[in-house]
Amino acid sequence: MTDYTETIKFTTIDRGTNSEYSEGGVEVITRIENWRFLWQKHKPTTPVPVVDFGQYQIVAVFMGEQPSSSYNMQITKVGMNKSGTIDLKVDYTLKGNALDNSVLQQPYHIIQISLMT
Repeated sequence: MTDYTETIKFTTIDRGTNSEYSEGGVEVITRIENWRFLWQKHKPTTPVPVVDFGQYQIVAVFMGEQPSSSYNMQITKVGMNKSGTIDLKVDYTLKGNALDNSVLQQPYHIIQISLMT
């Protein structure tokens, strides 16, 4: 477990299991152009949420395409570690039998945090 020198408060922008962004990974967004691009890949038919990039940045975690609806994930903690790097605590869950349902899903969690100066 990471020892944080500071816990960072965050606000959820979007969380769910259905995204057009099917790759797994973490994205840190600090500019509106990159936010629009990411959101267009994530939910192309939904308006882009407004973010004040003068005060905030976006952190998006995508689990990638999963073979059933049994997979989920959630960012549960954000902190600054001793070296000054932002760390995320992400809980991944698998409920029931992973092969119960043949529905492809793409779990994700997108949050907003204050800019680190």
